[in-house]
Amino acid sequence: MRQPLAAALFTQSLDSMKRLAIIGSAVNFFDDFIELVRLKGVMDNMGINDIPCYFDIQYKHWVSLHPERFQFWKPLCGYRIESDGQEKKLKTTSKVQTHGHEKWPEVDQVWSFPPGGSSGLFAVRVALALGYQEVYLCGVPMDATPRFTQTHSPRKPDYGISEGIHYWEDSLPFLRGRVFSMSGRTKQLLGGI
Repeated sequence: MRQPLAAALFTQSLDSMKRLAIIGSAVNFFDDFIELVRLKGVMDNMGINDIPCYFDIQYKHWVSLHPERFQFWKPLCGYRIESDGQEKKLKTTSKVQTHGHEKWPEVDQVWSFPPGGSSGLFAVRVALALGYQEVYLCGVPMDATPRFTQTHSPRKPDYGISEGIHYWEDSLPFLRGRVFSMSGRTKQLLGGI
């Protein structure tokens, strides 16, 4: 049975739309990501900083404002030792494109955006420059939510967040309707799904 023309065009436009999940390192990143996939389905993924070393999914992009650390992260992300002592090759680093703001041997693409903001905002800028039409933030709340490795000690409210949030606010005209967040202050600013 043939699809009606309108349905076929709608399906085609959804299939051709470039969508990206950006995964940050707040303690809620996993819950945010699972909810996003449940609501929107599978899409390209971008990891921020060292999260690809801990969360083994297929990443298309890997971004950091600390590009000098890729030299340590990349080897760490390639393998994991299982509980039975066996080494397992991870999906994370196969064919991933790395992005930074400075040239380093492990950085595939150098971007020169205006200074300021967080690695999360840098990731958003890279995503939009790459042509993604819908960008979803998981684990990038920009509030006092602790990093996933610091679940027992919440961040202090002045952890640079109050200083960095104004860069997000200044960028709102370019982000609204294109960038959405699953949690926190960024969800309040950008809206959820």
